[in-house]
Amino acid sequence: MIVMVRTYVTLLVIGGSLIFASCGPSKKMRAATARIDSLSTANADLLKLKGSLEDSVKAGQDALKAANEALQNSKTEFETAKTELSKTKTLLTEEQQKMDALRNRLSDELKDFLGDGGEVKFENGTITIEMLSGLLYPSGSAVVNVKGKKALDALAGVLNDYPDLVVNIVGGTDDKPFRRGNNDNWGLSTQRANSVVRILTKKYNIAPTRLVASGKGEFDPVADNSTAGGRAQNRRTEIVINPDIDKVWSAIQ
Repeated sequence: MIVMVRTYVTLLVIGGSLIFASCGPSKKMRAATARIDSLSTANADLLKLKGSLEDSVKAGQDALKAANEALQNSKTEFETAKTELSKTKTLLTEEQQKMDALRNRLSDELKDFLGDGGEVKFENGTITIEMLSGLLYPSGSAVVNVKGKKALDALAGVLNDYPDLVVNIVGGTDDKPFRRGNNDNWGLSTQRANSVVRILTKKYNIAPTRLVASGKGEFDPVADNSTAGGRAQNRRTEIVINPDIDKVWSAIQ
């Protein structure tokens, strides 16, 4: 009897051991499998994040490269513009100096002819020689008189030394009505400007392409027409000399 009990207990112990032995590894395996699955998911997420970060880094590198190229282009353009600006300033300074020298020479050459109200003016880079009509023409006439021809002789001597400058000859009158045939103040002012141009081209060989003749009649007064002195100021011919801006533009284009 005792032997049977012992045998039964032994069988119970062995069976329980087998049951526990079979249950223990199964739980550990499931836990390990779950852990592996979790780590696999985390690893996949990390790989995905890594790929995303690598894409972001590449995009950043590409953007940085593009920005550096744009910066270099901007620097190149800036240096080019800086050089062009310096060249333009140099040319403008040279042109200004040339016009200053021309103004001084004209003032000296024409000083004997401009004493009675005429003058040489320099404004905004343009030289204007103002010759009152009494210097150049008889009253109501567009024929240049002897003294006027001497003044134009002095003027032509200077202009021929500056062959690149364009010259505008502009006639003006007072507002007193003028009628001679079909002529009026506007026609008279234009004819007077034409007379000056013809002398400069035919006698002194100044290129016609440099000269422009025009008349403004009484419509561009510089003084009050209600006084004799004012009307005398308005009866004038202006020689307007422009700087050689084409030279500057050609250099910077």
